[in-house]
Amino acid sequence: MCTWNPIPAEAYESRRKRGQRKHHYTWDLDDGRPGFVRHTKKDRLKIYVDSDGDGLFTAEDALVGRARIKKPYRSLGRGEILESESFGSITAFNALDPTSAGPHAELSSDAGLMFGHPDGGVAAVFKRIFLPEDYL
Repeated sequence: MCTWNPIPAEAYESRRKRGQRKHHYTWDLDDGRPGFVRHTKKDRLKIYVDSDGDGLFTAEDALVGRARIKKPYRSLGRGEILESESFGSITAFNALDPTSAGPHAELSSDAGLMFGHPDGGVAAVFKRIFLPEDYL
């Protein structure tokens, strides 16, 4: 299942000691290549892929998309869209044809991603993903 979830509290505290960048969520498309989500402002999310494959959010990881958080979730603070130990779903769609949504997400240069909330709503829609050439 393609999901996004909050990082554990202990990981949130220890990441600065290891030189990691700030992030609030991780996302996974079942392809073995995790990604990171930053809640940069109260109404924006940025998603990154783990370009260097080390499993840590570092400066080498590439930004692949930005989206505005949907209205029902905008009033929540940074890192509070998903509750601890919960997860949301990710659905992929073709940016040229939004009706072509599928249950399993795969990254491609023309894909979009919908980040779902556990309550059934859509938290954010990334209309187009910009993948680095070395990721494909």
